Amino acid sequence: MTATFKFQADATLEPETKVATILDGGEHYQEVVLVAKVNGSIVELVANEDGYLVPMTHIEDAIHKDRSWYIESFTTLGSNVGVDDKLYVKMVTPAAPTKIHFRWEIVASGILETNFYEGASGGMANGADVTPLNSNRSSEDSSDVVITSGVTVATSKGLKISTKKVGGTGFKSVIGGSADRSDELVLKPATTYFREFISTSESNVISLRASWIEE
Repeated sequence: MTATFKFQADATLEPETKVATILDGGEHYQEVVLVAKVNGSIVELVANEDGYLVPMTHIEDAIHKDRSWYIESFTTLGSNVGVDDKLYVKMVTPAAPTKIHFRWEIVASGILETNFYEGASGGMANGADVTPLNSNRSSEDSSDVVITSGVTVATSKGLKISTKKVGGTGFKSVIGGSADRSDELVLKPATTYFREFISTSESNVISLRASWIEE
């Protein structure tokens, strides 16, 4: 069998490709995974929508290597100060040399302030552990990041590294909004991070999606 490949990348193909033998109905098939060296790193090549072989993105590569995780959840907050207007989340990163490349998406149906702190300490008691899911659903690898939702407030919140207030008052109604971080943060190792959600709207539905790569 002869195969023809088209390339659209400034990359040098490695002389050795990964080869897996698949047995099907008593016959042998060869599945060839092409890899390339791009900026000194070995990445897998995939076909784009035009049929050209291009290097995988960083995120795609991490998913294929079982190193990408995410959490998705929602809750409803009110506007009663000190009663139902706040939610606190604690996140602890693993020790070096593991690096956490972190992103998030937050959507609120009402007015919401959300802050993200680095180096929090004290307090942050109780709460419930959140189990991250591997983005490769065939993988059983677990994340080294520890997340606890519903903790008490931190005694010292640390350095505020992200802050945003979304939503507002429209004509006869409250308008929600979103707070996203599309470009990644590389978090410090062995560090406690603290996220706070502060609502000033009744029945404020807060949706959160956080995703990260561990390498």
